[in-house]
Amino acid sequence: MSGTRIFLKNNPLKKKKVPAFAGMTGDAPRVGMEIPFPPVAAWAPFRGRRGFSLIEVLVALVVLSLVLGGVVKATGAQARNAADLEDRTMAHWVAMNCIVERRLLNFFPNPGTQFGEEQLGWRQWYWRATISDTPEPDIRRIEVAVFQDSARSQTPVAVLNGYLGKP
Repeated sequence: MSGTRIFLKNNPLKKKKVPAFAGMTGDAPRVGMEIPFPPVAAWAPFRGRRGFSLIEVLVALVVLSLVLGGVVKATGAQARNAADLEDRTMAHWVAMNCIVERRLLNFFPNPGTQFGEEQLGWRQWYWRATISDTPEPDIRRIEVAVFQDSARSQTPVAVLNGYLGKP
């Protein structure tokens, strides 16, 4: 076994080659120069620490999945609420337009129900206007319900009440 060198693990006499960096001057290590490996005592604070256990990693993953699940749920709910708010806003505008149109016609409508449709916001809206008497003979009450379907069978998206006076 002549010429064979045996190195033990964490051997303080083991030498390590370190490449030189460009621009270094003076006694900086150069390629081929050997500097001693740090003594074993320098590694003492890290002895016994091997990382996280499997249980710790699994607990962290469970906590992370719960947090991310909540974030995804909240984001989805916010997107649905934004779409519902847009629908209700558009339907309310349709109802206001219907009441204003009745006021601008300058005639006193008879009690009853009227149906119509209007396009607003690249969508077709369907409305039902119910005109009824009030205790005051020169004033009529109008209730406009706006729907998304032409059969007007679903719950209205918006309902608006107004009053029409005799011209």
